[in-house]
Amino acid sequence: MIGQTVFFSPNQVMEWIKKAPSVFSVYARNPEHNILLGGERTEFAAGYGAPAMIDQKGMRRSAMFSDYLNFLKLVQQCPFFNINGGILVQPSDISPGQCFPSMLYATLIYSDKCLMGGAGGAEETNTVLDMLDIVFGKESLIRTPRILAILNSTSPLQFDHDTLDTLLLFTEYGQPVIITPAVMRNYRTDHPCRYNCLIKCGDPGWYYCSSNAEGRDSCDLWHAIYGS
Repeated sequence: MIGQTVFFSPNQVMEWIKKAPSVFSVYARNPEHNILLGGERTEFAAGYGAPAMIDQKGMRRSAMFSDYLNFLKLVQQCPFFNINGGILVQPSDISPGQCFPSMLYATLIYSDKCLMGGAGGAEETNTVLDMLDIVFGKESLIRTPRILAILNSTSPLQFDHDTLDTLLLFTEYGQPVIITPAVMRNYRTDHPCRYNCLIKCGDPGWYYCSSNAEGRDSCDLWHAIYGS
């Protein structure tokens, strides 16, 4: 450790990488939409995080919750997606603290596909997981993962409290976590490359998408802490 930065040795990194199985499953309420990730398999999800949209008249405006509901229904009907939810658009008419619970509630109503979540604070994430506990039960969630969350690092080489809270709580419930610095040219710490993303997972319930040192080392840290 140098200052507030933790470094892993090459041997530590390789030891934890070996713990990752080649494939893992995420389960939908409708078994026809269950997905198996890893190997040569590819699954597609809808766009994520758009703060604005263009309406039928070609006018750009802030997205509303009603737009989110419309996109949920479109994704549900599309045969190319087995994952629904997440931030299809960012509703501007809902407070940030209620955003993820509201979007999850709507997804549970309008879709029977695998669920996409997101990173909120501890209170917001607890609310989301409590809702899933009501629907599926905690023990069932741990055995059959239902929801993925996308977590971003804060470059250079940092994670904020919301990201860490979400990661630790999702792990307690055995749910997949996608860790990525969301690399963009001249914006993050690495150059975009199609080979940058690596999916790996480990028992119990660790699943990752890693695109540079930030994501890779964070995954190694969680393996080290939890001994998985």
